[in-house]
Amino acid sequence: MTDLSEFEKGMIVGMRSAGCSVTETAIYLRRARSTVSAVMTAYKKCGNVTSGKHSSGRKRKLTDSVARGVEHTDSEPHNSSNKSSGRMNRRSPYSKPPDAFM
Repeated sequence: MTDLSEFEKGMIVGMRSAGCSVTETAIYLRRARSTVSAVMTAYKKCGNVTSGKHSSGRKRKLTDSVARGVEHTDSEPHNSSNKSSGRMNRRSPYSKPPDAFM
């Protein structure tokens, strides 16, 4: 069933819905009767005939919300007047003033 195009799967569902038998559909599309039956079983069970392999492969390391945050952070301008760099250069309230070291 995996070598069928979406069009062929739709043709199978359409022909069967129009009243053609499994054998007639298989002969017309030059496919095995078992393939026609498998497509119709998947259609009746799930309501669609698209393949479920779209989510195969390696899983994403970042969720969509985290990825958006990374994109947003990367899009900020990189200059010395950035607010975060100003916070890092600020002295702690517990440190001694600079003139106390002289």
